[in-house]
Amino acid sequence: MTPPPAKRPKPEIEFTDGLDFITKIGGAYRASAHEGSLSGIRDLLTAFRSAISVPQDLPLSDKRYKLVLDYLHRSPNASELFRCWELCHQEHKLASSLPLPLTTIAALLNVAASHTHLHPAALAILNEAIKSQSFLREYMGDNKNDLILSSLKLTLAMAEAAGRIGVQKEMRTIWENFGWSYKFVPKLLNMRRKKSSDGDNDPIGRADIRTLYMLLNLVFISPALSNPYLINMHLSQKEINQQLFKGLAQDHFLVIQKFLQIWHDCWSDGRVSRSVKLSVWNEQTVDHLLKLYNRNGNEGDDETERVPAKLVHVYLKSLCTRPGFALCFKDDGYYPRQQQQQGEVTATGRLYNRQLLGVLKNLRIGDSELNADLALSILAACPELSSHYWKQSSLTLEPRLSSRWISNISYLACAVSLPAPVDSFKHQNGSYKSSPPPLNGMIEAIVPTIVQKANFTKGLHSSTPVQLVQHCIALAITKVLSKLDAVQKAMLDAAIALEETEADGQWHRRRRELLREASKRLPEGKVIAHFAVSQESTKNKMLLENSLRLLYQYQSVIPLAFQEAQIDISKLLFSGGLADPNLDSFDALSQLHALRLLKGSDVYNVASKVGTESAFKAIMKLNINTQHSFIRTATSEIASNFLSNSVLFEHDRSETHLWLSNLTADSLDFVDSCILRCFKTPYRYLEQMRELISKDSDIDLPALLPSPLIHTLLEQLNYQVSKKLLNDDTAAELAKYARNLIIGLAGKQSSLNGIVKRLADWLRQICDGHDGVNTRTQSDIIKKQLKGLTKPPKKVSDIDSIDNTDLPAIMYSLDPVEQNVFASIKFDGTQEVTSRFDLLVPHITPEALNDVVSRDYMKQSALAYYSHSRSAQFLIHRLSDERGRDVVVALLVELLRHARKDEEKAVVECILQSRTLLEIFNIKNIEHSLSISLKQLTHELKKIDNVNQEYAGQLDDFVGQAATQFSSKHWKEYEKVMICWIPFFNPQQLDDALMKSAATIPDSLETFTQILKILNQSQYSDSVAGVCDRPSSLKTLIDVVFQTTDDVVLEELYIFLERLLPLRNFSQGDATTAVSRFESVLKPKAIEVKKIQLPQTAKQDSILAMLITRFPEFRRAFYKSVKKTDSNDLPRSSAAAYANIVALGIKFGALLEDKEVELAKKVAAVAIQHVIDEERTSVSIEHVFALFRSSIDTSDLLSQLQWRSDFSPKSCRLLSQLARTLSVFDESHTFLKKAFTDILDKLVRVVDKHEEEIDAAAMVDLLDTATRIRLSEDDVESFLITATQSGLSQGPVMQFATELLKLIQPPPHLVLSLLQYVYGSDLFKDVSSKVDITKQRVVEFIHVLFYKSPTALCQLAQINPLVNIYNATLHPSDTLILDIFNLFERTSRQSLVAITRVWTPPSALAPASSSNRAIDAVISLDSNKIFNTCLSFPNRLSFSNEFSNIGGVEHPENLYDPRFLMALLSSVFMDETLTDFEFLELFRYSIVAVPIMGLSSRRPDIRKASLHLLGHFASLLNRRNFTEKAELQYLLQHFRNTIPEHEPHEEVPRQPTLITAFVSHAARAIVNPSNHAYPLIMRFLLQRPQLDVKNVPLFFDLLLSYNEDRRWERGWILKLLRDGVKSSYDWQMMKRRHNWDVLATLYEASTEDTTIKTLIEEVAITLTSNPTTATNLVTSKPFLMWINQQFAITKVDTRSLRNFLKAVSNILKNGDVAAIDYSSRGVWRSEVCSIANLATKYNDMECLRLSSDILLSLSQLPIAEKYSDNVPSSYTEALLKNLITAVSRPVHAVDEKYKATLRNLGMLYASINPKDTSSWIQLTSRLLAIGDEDNYNMVLGQLHNYL
Repeated sequence: MTPPPAKRPKPEIEFTDGLDFITKIGGAYRASAHEGSLSGIRDLLTAFRSAISVPQDLPLSDKRYKLVLDYLHRSPNASELFRCWELCHQEHKLASSLPLPLTTIAALLNVAASHTHLHPAALAILNEAIKSQSFLREYMGDNKNDLILSSLKLTLAMAEAAGRIGVQKEMRTIWENFGWSYKFVPKLLNMRRKKSSDGDNDPIGRADIRTLYMLLNLVFISPALSNPYLINMHLSQKEINQQLFKGLAQDHFLVIQKFLQIWHDCWSDGRVSRSVKLSVWNEQTVDHLLKLYNRNGNEGDDETERVPAKLVHVYLKSLCTRPGFALCFKDDGYYPRQQQQQGEVTATGRLYNRQLLGVLKNLRIGDSELNADLALSILAACPELSSHYWKQSSLTLEPRLSSRWISNISYLACAVSLPAPVDSFKHQNGSYKSSPPPLNGMIEAIVPTIVQKANFTKGLHSSTPVQLVQHCIALAITKVLSKLDAVQKAMLDAAIALEETEADGQWHRRRRELLREASKRLPEGKVIAHFAVSQESTKNKMLLENSLRLLYQYQSVIPLAFQEAQIDISKLLFSGGLADPNLDSFDALSQLHALRLLKGSDVYNVASKVGTESAFKAIMKLNINTQHSFIRTATSEIASNFLSNSVLFEHDRSETHLWLSNLTADSLDFVDSCILRCFKTPYRYLEQMRELISKDSDIDLPALLPSPLIHTLLEQLNYQVSKKLLNDDTAAELAKYARNLIIGLAGKQSSLNGIVKRLADWLRQICDGHDGVNTRTQSDIIKKQLKGLTKPPKKVSDIDSIDNTDLPAIMYSLDPVEQNVFASIKFDGTQEVTSRFDLLVPHITPEALNDVVSRDYMKQSALAYYSHSRSAQFLIHRLSDERGRDVVVALLVELLRHARKDEEKAVVECILQSRTLLEIFNIKNIEHSLSISLKQLTHELKKIDNVNQEYAGQLDDFVGQAATQFSSKHWKEYEKVMICWIPFFNPQQLDDALMKSAATIPDSLETFTQILKILNQSQYSDSVAGVCDRPSSLKTLIDVVFQTTDDVVLEELYIFLERLLPLRNFSQGDATTAVSRFESVLKPKAIEVKKIQLPQTAKQDSILAMLITRFPEFRRAFYKSVKKTDSNDLPRSSAAAYANIVALGIKFGALLEDKEVELAKKVAAVAIQHVIDEERTSVSIEHVFALFRSSIDTSDLLSQLQWRSDFSPKSCRLLSQLARTLSVFDESHTFLKKAFTDILDKLVRVVDKHEEEIDAAAMVDLLDTATRIRLSEDDVESFLITATQSGLSQGPVMQFATELLKLIQPPPHLVLSLLQYVYGSDLFKDVSSKVDITKQRVVEFIHVLFYKSPTALCQLAQINPLVNIYNATLHPSDTLILDIFNLFERTSRQSLVAITRVWTPPSALAPASSSNRAIDAVISLDSNKIFNTCLSFPNRLSFSNEFSNIGGVEHPENLYDPRFLMALLSSVFMDETLTDFEFLELFRYSIVAVPIMGLSSRRPDIRKASLHLLGHFASLLNRRNFTEKAELQYLLQHFRNTIPEHEPHEEVPRQPTLITAFVSHAARAIVNPSNHAYPLIMRFLLQRPQLDVKNVPLFFDLLLSYNEDRRWERGWILKLLRDGVKSSYDWQMMKRRHNWDVLATLYEASTEDTTIKTLIEEVAITLTSNPTTATNLVTSKPFLMWINQQFAITKVDTRSLRNFLKAVSNILKNGDVAAIDYSSRGVWRSEVCSIANLATKYNDMECLRLSSDILLSLSQLPIAEKYSDNVPSSYTEALLKNLITAVSRPVHAVDEKYKATLRNLGMLYASINPKDTSSWIQLTSRLLAIGDEDNYNMVLGQLHNYL
């Protein structure tokens, strides 16, 4: 046997550096040329490959890394290695050595791409390798495995390097050149390496052919390496990607992990279309992954766990169980998937997650826990699948004892117990849906079809039962019933929320259907009952618990099935051994279920017998003796139900709590016998109780009566004591029970002198009749307790050894005097709270009330008591004692604050019915602490909703008493209690109290302030108006102003008196209130005042200023009071108001005396200085400056002013007002300039510190000042520098800096410095990254800089930063940058090509290519955005900014600038390396459509450039070769023939926009044949010898189409019209064939198709945007009348009205009014008014704004006298009134539209000047509600004339 050949030993060769390798390889080449052998080169390459095959995390200091670095430095493109590759490829005898250079290049490329600074060399190597990629494709088709392996290694290295470097163009080339469609590609997946230790240890580093091919595929779908476009392209190769999954089950763990990780990253990348990814992932794909579940063993070492099954399980759960991600779509719970058809939403049989349903079917549940877990997770995430999954499930549930059956039934139980999707019952806003889900979907998710009644019945009721089977079935049914209960409760909540009736409600009906269907599928109640009974004999505790739980669930969920069982529940409980109080574990749970069954049964009552004893006694024995709290709670509820449902407690069911809480084992037998006795003859005891109560007149409600059982109890106790049947201990125990019961009953009585005292006396008499000491002690204790309920004990004793935890238990036995709790225990917050607050009250001492911790314990005990209203009654009983009343009232406040919702009303009634509390509120000179508590009490009462209406009867006593106190002579003594009830006074009482307290100032300051605070609330506006309308009352209130200096009183008084002139505090909302308040302003009010006292405080000054503004009498009185006062002593606010009102009088022509004017000038300086000094002031001095009309007055004024240098909006506005008025006088220039520079210095500090946002209005005012003074560059240089360094992020600052820069002529060095500061600022990059107003302000500043010194700045170094931030849009910032580029072109004599070659959109996903080609910039643009730019081509755009007009373009940031696109296209044409594919991209990206649309421009220069580009393009097209060439040539030839002949020096004729838009659509469709319009357009072109420019293309073909695509076709032609009808040529095309008439007819016929109607409306808007078209449309067509008819015939929505109003507005702005008047005899104006009036019927502010704008424009249009009668003035006034009323509705928000509407209506009112003033009042109140200072001054001036 021939031995295998020995491995060739590796050569021992080392390289010192890169030069050493280059030298040695060169020598080896020369040697090989002589010897003809490649062995030397092979050895060198092997050694070099080994040396550079380094890990990526190798330190930079390693010598191997240095070798690579030095080699690439000397040979950047690795020419030696490629030379070796070329040699091996050419020489056939050297073909066996080909893998060596390939793997060496791959290793070198991996190292170079792993380090950023080596990327240039890596890119050079990559480009060289791409040139030879066709050879690699040939090698992979060879049959030599080593050559295939090395070729794949190099291809993988190339793809990874391209991704790491970020050169997506090269990566796309690699993908395209790989040859995915070649036959050898599928074979690569089957070429695995044979098992070897090397491959197993490093399956990725030493990958086989299959693994390398998989890794190559993963590179192209990895978001970290590929761009979304390439990922989408690769994933579109569906079969190639799906083949990767087939052999995944045999791959190494690390390969699987890598594969799944990359796919997870791809799923997480939102930029890649989800539908494309889903095309790869189908049921078969997931099925291949499910095969990995068989590999459930650990394939790693002891330290590393590598289990493929767990890995793929976690991955599939992330894909299949996260709604909205990957394979899992969010469904609608039990609701089926819906679809919209013709405006209606209908259910469909389709599923959201049909793919996951297939995955569920393929899961083998019984084989693995992971399969079951994945299935359950999918069902939890997609509830809709339940109804389909269970019907097709193959699970077998016939009962048998086998592991498979147990696994199936367990899986079913887990699936059924998944949470129900009850959230799907609601809409997104939280409201319930009107209709419930279908029954089928719900029942299948709760009780699936595979749950068969016969199977479960057989398992539970078998003749030979198997306990494990029964247990599993019981658990499954339990889970089913739990889910059924949850769903039916949710449905019940929905029905209640929707207020459905139980008979007809959809939710109620579906709930009944659900329960009925569930009953059919579940075992009958008899089976469950038999199952429960049979467990008593088996002694299986777990099964017993299961059976009883099932019975309880049947009783609560499907009671009809339970009633059929007819089971004796008491037998289960008492005869089955479950009544034992010492049960534990499962027995205790069984006991709980049995008690719940008993509670839900209506068969038993308090007298029912259980064996030899009553049911009540048996239950209470268990209650007293059990050790489980949950058993105690259950038994208490049962016993309470027994008692409360009987005649004994029907008057007050809550009283049972007292009877049960006191019960002990010793007293149980006695109480039980009393209950039975009373139950037998209840009416006898009721009569006896009435006799006992007949003497009381304070009990009139049955609920306040004690139960007749108390009479039975005392009667029997009296009998047994009298017969001496009880020993001392027993008698004492029973007496203690009765004592505590009577104390508890005291909480039901408002007085303790009635029934409670008689019962207590009877009990004391019984106790005193016994011989025992303990029994007699109980008599003393109840006496002390009753006394302690009203008064604290005088002297108490303490006891030792009371444990904190024993306190609730021993409370029943303690003597409140001898064993006082608060004297015995030092409370520290750790004590357990007792729930018997009634027993705690007698222990409360004054010392305890003063202790904070003890007081908190009382509060907690009161809140823990069974009834909060009873707790309140006990506290009210304690109010009889004067000591600690303040604390007791405070406890009442806490109780009221924290009362349960169901008891709040009872607590309030208890408080308000208290006679004791009423007496407390009638005490004179009450102490301060008690008055505070009483205020808190009334404050909490006032918080209750509708307290005055709900408790009017109870409040009358308190409020009436307070009103009586106020009217008495000694009211001051009652002030502290009376003031508590002032908030409850009615308006008349408040009015009387206000006047009385005002007349007694300053004694009644507190009361007066309280009344003012109440009246200043909005609901008392009518009362305030009434007071202000009475001169005498108003005079009294004004007198108060000068009688007190209390700031609180004056503040409230200022708010109150502000109603006299409410111009600044109008609120947005219902206009009715505002109108009434404004009408009150207009009412004349004569107040007699001769001389006034000058104010002493600022508040008095403010009020006086308001009075001077409102009343002429106060203005004259102020003149008399201050005419001789020195200006320094004048009150500032009053002086400002006087000066302003006099100035207003002068402005409006009022008759004023000269001395008043002179005084106004005198005080004006004080007024202005006041505004300068005060930070905040409401005084307006808008018109004061009009007083100064001479230089002398100006000099006097300025000499008195001291400017306060600070920066604020107020100071800027004031300086602007000064400058506007005084800048005409030379004397003011020095003052104004100094003030301006001072403010500017402050502004520099504010901007530099970034402390606050600069107010835009302040900047406008400051700029207004700057334009009125002479500034030099020295004055503003520091600000400009600071703004460029720190203010770039604030738009107002940069706008101000730009305008300042325009005012000066800076030197070139300063301009250059400012530009460098802008570029060097850290804020420049952040600001320029967003297209917003801030960037626009910065670019405006830069634009001004360039024009200030173009020679110094127009250099490439200054232009490049602008190139990087240029987005090429029509946004103002980008148009300014383009203008700078044009300036650069003119100044430096350089073409824009230098810019377009290096420009790349800042928003491009991939960085620019290193080749600097213009085609790369085009490809990086958004093709849809380019096409939208063409369709929205701005026809007034020009290459010269002087003639450009893009003001009408909406959202300019969404459109590219056509001028730059043309320059970019020109640069592309200059590229001689342009390939055919790249040339075709120009059409696909629609950039060729830009010059096509440019031929429709209004500007001759744009048309000339467009024609030149199209001619150049046509010549280039002839030299290209691609499939679509002929069609494009045909289209362009037809289009060229439509252009009329002209001389070169003549203007290029303008083409109709409809034709150019159609040609643009056609060009786009030709290169995208999948476009729906392609066959329509090509058929149209091929049917005609030439392009028809006289008719609208395809108009009748598409608009009148009736095929299945007619909606799309109509929409397409309408969009063409909307985008194309922009000139009179286009209108002539439409008019020739009556196209508009066809559209109008179609509009009327499309009643349901809102899309078509909207498009026709938008066509109308476009038509009216052109002047000629707008005029012709009205004169030749009844357009306006047609609009009115649409609203008269059909119901038109708000959107349509908005569109029609825009069209009418366009007619008014663009139409020839004279021609329209002549044509229609002026009738069109009435049609416009009629359309405008339609807006009043809609609550849409945009419609109202448009309507007001239309009417304002109409009122300003000239009209011939002969047409003036067509629109009567009365009609216009009525229309104006309708609009004002519509605007005044409270539904409108105060936004810019609202303000614009009001401004329009204000100007319209001024132009019409109607006689009716009601509209003026309503409009003025709305204007004031905006809060605009200009509106305030306007109205103030109008009021001055009026008043």
